[in-house]
Parts: sequence; C-alpha cells; structure tokens
Amino acid sequence: IFITDQQGNWMPTTPLMHARKGAYFSHAESIPDAMRPESPVKIAAKQPDGITVAEAMKTVQGYTPPAVWLPYVKMGQSGTGIACDLSPGKFGPFEKQMFLGEFVLSGVNRVFLEKVGGEYQGACFPFIDGLQCAALALNFLQDGSLVVGQSNRGWNSKGNRPFGLQRIVWTQKTPLEVQKMELTKSGFRFTFTLPVDPASVTTLTGQSYTYPFQSKYGGEELDTQPLTISSSKLSPDGLVLDVTCTTLRPGYVHEFELPQLKSKDGTPLWHRMAYYTVNKLKAE
Repeated sequence: IFITDQQGNWMPTTPLMHARKGAYFSHAESIPDAMRPESPVKIAAKQPDGITVAEAMKTVQGYTPPAVWLPYVKMGQSGTGIACDLSPGKFGPFEKQMFLGEFVLSGVNRVFLEKVGGEYQGACFPFIDGLQCAALALNFLQDGSLVVGQSNRGWNSKGNRPFGLQRIVWTQKTPLEVQKMELTKSGFRFTFTLPVDPASVTTLTGQSYTYPFQSKYGGEELDTQPLTISSSKLSPDGLVLDVTCTTLRPGYVHEFELPQLKSKDGTPLWHRMAYYTVNKLKAE
C-alpha cells in the first residue's frame, strides 16, 4: 500500500510513503499510541526536533523515510490520489508506474519506483498540468485511460472550474521522456522512451538537498550542494544515459536538469526535470 500526505507538521513537503506493518513516518502525535504494548511500531518515547531528514534516518529510532519526496512547488504543493498503470502499454510507455494527483497546481505527477537494499525508493517527474481544477481522485479504466476527479472546494487551486471530471488518453504517439531513472553504484541511469540523438547530449546540471525533521509546519530545502557529474555516456542505441556522480548522499533528493535533448527523429524532450530520492545506496 502506498499513501501520500501534504506539507505540514513533521512533513516538509509531499511524500509518497510505503505503508506497511511497523513503519513510522515521523509525526510525534502518534508516539503515545506507538508506545502501547500491542503496537508493532518500535520507536523512542521522544524524538529530536529541528534536525535534518538525513540525520533523522541515522539517529531516530524506527523512523521510516518516504520512498519519494516530491519537492515543494517544483512538483506541486499538495499530493492527493494515487493510481498505478497496470495496463499492458495502453497508457503509453509507463506501465507499472504510479501517477499522483496534485491539488494546488491542478495536475498529475509520475513516479518510478525500484527496490534498493530491500526497500522502495525512486524518482518523480512532472506529467501533466492545466486540468480544470484540483486533481483529487485518479483511476485507470479498462481501456487504459486515466480518469481524474477534481474539486476546488475549500482550498484554492489553478483552473477555472469549481469541480471537474477529465479523462486522459494516450494519443498513440510516444513522447521523448525519461521512462525510468535508476540508481547505480556510481550515479544514475536514465532510460528514455525514444532513441536520443547523441548530438543533443550536452552538459547535465543538478543538485542535492535534504529537508528539516521538525514539528514546525513545512520546511525548506537544506544543505543544498551542486552535483559533481564526472561523466555521462549514451548507449549506442540512444536509449540509456549513464551519469557518474562524484558524491551520492543518502537522505537527500538528487535533482537533475537534463539538456534540451532531442530524439533521432527530432522530437524534443517533454520534461527536463527529474528528482530521485536516495534513501539507500547500491551495495558495492
């Protein structure tokens, strides 16, 4: 089971969390219940306030970090419903990936997950915006289309309608997009939906940052450092770009801005931003 939350106390930005027995996602109000003898959650009776998420992962007993952080504003402000594409390619090249509703920006984001060290982590990408109003509930139909239920009640969102119901259908034309972003021992592997023209592969830029672990509402990006990218290599078929980074930091979001890539047939890259949450590193 995967769940989302919104920015708030003990929650610096929207998370995607893997809910399972024994997981504790940081809100201190739940500590008294976790102390009950029948509770499967094993945490300390008191937790620090005002450290970073990266520090909390090392020092806070029982803390379970989200599988993915969705950076605030960059990927929206309020995560909502989740739907997983289980169709055999009916929704394009994103089979078995998750789609998350976004309230304030009235859109849908995409998440790729993988298991590292026995736990889920992964990357998030923009997918679609410009809906009638806030996306709340998402559901895939049998034909592979994605239905998005919307409402602007009680909280402002972009758009011009008080409510809406829209259906997103694949046009059968594959865009140039990062199909998946995987962690490697030395960096990241980007797999594309179409072969990339080698001439369009120029300099990648990126940065990594963590968030505060605090009772205060929300939280800014902390300890931001540029990513030192020592090399990038495109596979002969143009579908895979391996990027080597000098430093990878557990507990940090690793943000990439890709070049203005083009496919071999001239199709431009749909979305240039990618955000990978590193909770664990690949074993040596």
